[in-house]
Amino acid sequence: MPIDQITQILLVLLGISLAIQLYFLLFVQLRLARYPVKKIQGKQQNPVSVIICVRNEAELIRQHLPAFLEQDYPEFELIIVNDCSWDETEDLLRTLAAEHKNLKVVTVPEQERFKRNKKFALSMGIKAAQHEHLLLSEMDCKPASKKWIKEMQDNFVEGAEFVLGYAPQQKFPGVLPFFMRYETFLNALNYLSFALNSGAFMGTGRNIAYLKSVFFRSKGFASHMHIPAGDDVLFVNQHAGNDNVRIEVKPGAQVWNSSKMSFGKFVKQKLKDMQLAVHFKFKDRFKLQIQFLSALLFYGALLALLILQFDWRMVLGIYLLRLVLQFGVYYKIFKRLSYPELKWFLPVLDFAYLIFMLILNTVFLFKNKAEWK
Repeated sequence: MPIDQITQILLVLLGISLAIQLYFLLFVQLRLARYPVKKIQGKQQNPVSVIICVRNEAELIRQHLPAFLEQDYPEFELIIVNDCSWDETEDLLRTLAAEHKNLKVVTVPEQERFKRNKKFALSMGIKAAQHEHLLLSEMDCKPASKKWIKEMQDNFVEGAEFVLGYAPQQKFPGVLPFFMRYETFLNALNYLSFALNSGAFMGTGRNIAYLKSVFFRSKGFASHMHIPAGDDVLFVNQHAGNDNVRIEVKPGAQVWNSSKMSFGKFVKQKLKDMQLAVHFKFKDRFKLQIQFLSALLFYGALLALLILQFDWRMVLGIYLLRLVLQFGVYYKIFKRLSYPELKWFLPVLDFAYLIFMLILNTVFLFKNKAEWK
């Protein structure tokens, strides 16, 4: 094929990929940048059951439990589900429960014949909850303020059954934690902005609220109990619609994730996330795949045009067009999602993340084929 024809094909592919990328930027993600964070007029004061599952997390309980117990809210209970711990967690929780009347401990005993996952423990906590409004988190997290319950709860206006919150990664030094913060940002950018547009496709169990009646009406996690993870992701994907979801991104409603990960654990977690995404609704899988493939095609077409010695000024101009628009949309969202420092590294992070996900998708593809054989 003549070089001119190859160039024409690349230009067409570049135009298509750029159009798709601009659609996600200007018609999906821009809504999150413009989303008002002013206080909701309703000021809901429904009683709330906060539920956290723990396993061998005595030290984290000592560090973070006070932030949950000291919430400024008129009526709430804190349910800690001790999921088969074998350290001092049980004794510590019993001591704390005697000191705090709104702390309830639910114990899931270890059974050798029946190995259970977190979904079973969380179901036990939900069954023990006294209140209709549930708010979930994890013990490696810490609410950003004493208004966490209130600001999440205020979103339960008429018709709302789910409230999707946000859990930023604590800022540790190093390249990997810096990259992980960007990954956390992109993940939240997607699930929060899609929730404002065409429907929610996931949430994070570190900061999510929903109604107890929705849980039982949907038969809990029954449809995916056989899948070890996904109590948050798959439950939202299956039961959150276009009209029953609200989001909350105010700084005081965030919970900070203090967990540290090695590179190996981070890759393993991302592969698990990709395995969960296989179970998403088709429309959600399609949106995410188109978003990723269009970005991959955009960079690939630009590099191919440079190799073919196409006018570098035009290539640079197209790249800068997308980058400037991306920066304009992300600028406010970076600040809103508590990562303002990331904006100055957007060009590097954007390309590095794409390469990382390309490698990860390749590993995932061959890993699944090997397991199938």
